Amino acid sequence: MTMLSHLLKEHQAKQNECKEWQRRQEAITPATSLTEVLVDHLNVGVAQANGIQRKLYHKVKTLQIQAAPSAKQTGQWIGTVENFH
Repeated sequence: MTMLSHLLKEHQAKQNECKEWQRRQEAITPATSLTEVLVDHLNVGVAQANGIQRKLYHKVKTLQIQAAPSAKQTGQWIGTVENFH
């Protein structure tokens, strides 16, 4: 009888372990889905930020190109005014 009782306890312990494992798996699935949704949302934001950054770099380069002749002209005017005095 003791042997049967021992086998029953082992069986119940293994069943409890299986149930606990199943509960964990059931908890992991929604957590994984949530993580995937959050990462996708963040990736969209990062992609938008990268697009904005590219546009800003392009505008900065354009402004630098446009400002160069003005800076050169300003330097010439300053030289002319200094020579005039």
